[in-house]
Amino acid sequence: MEPIPVNVRINSAGKVYCPPEWSWKTEGKMQDYDVWAILGGEGSFIAPEGTFQLRAGDVFILRPHGHYTGIHDPAHPLVVIFVHFSYLDFENKEIYPGEPQLPAFHRYIENMNFPVSLLERAMHSCPSFVNRTGEKDARLQEANIWLSAFLHEIQRIDRRMQLSSGENSRYSEISRLCEKIIRDPGRDWRIVDMAKNLHYSKDHFIRIFRKYCGLTPNEFILQTRMEAARNHLRLSNLSVGQIARILGYRDFSFFTRQFKKRTGQSPSSFRSSQLE
Repeated sequence: MEPIPVNVRINSAGKVYCPPEWSWKTEGKMQDYDVWAILGGEGSFIAPEGTFQLRAGDVFILRPHGHYTGIHDPAHPLVVIFVHFSYLDFENKEIYPGEPQLPAFHRYIENMNFPVSLLERAMHSCPSFVNRTGEKDARLQEANIWLSAFLHEIQRIDRRMQLSSGENSRYSEISRLCEKIIRDPGRDWRIVDMAKNLHYSKDHFIRIFRKYCGLTPNEFILQTRMEAARNHLRLSNLSVGQIARILGYRDFSFFTRQFKKRTGQSPSSFRSSQLE
């Protein structure tokens, strides 16, 4: 999956305990994407991508206008969490990324505890689960964050499943490095130094990093800094200049230009929009 600079918006979500007579046929009528996670039961699912024998741990990302048919064993009815969602660009307009930019259609996850916890948090943060009207916008934003975390987690799982034992070792090295960058995004991270610490040439390090993260080192550092900037703007009283310095920017105007390019808003406008 190639990374794309988009947000997600949940349209609806829920948990379904399918009755014994349940069956499902979409006939291409779905307008958005749909996370479909099997928590229990047994059945079959027919899609253009193939036929799947359903069990707890199957997770699908269904496509808009897809033709899908589902049936189950009435003696072992399905339990499903679903999340209908859309991809948005930085102007909050719906977009439909190409297949190389989307998560894989299906994966089986043996340990579903963490992914399911993310989906349940997204589901319970949806406005339909919130009683007070004033909370709905804030809770929908929270729900979207949980869904985004889930999509990143399955992307990580998908990459891990494709690795050999030797590749797993390299993946662990890169994962530890990414954690260090996330903890200290303002550090002067130099590709030459990172490559040397892992005993790689610069070019080989960049190839390996991109393979396991989906981003080049510089892209990952920038993404991490921008996410940290958004968090500081949302959750602190630090000035924009202070945030720029904390994140390693000596040139305030360069920080502002990068932030606006990534988010579509200046730092000050972004902060104001979070207070509305």
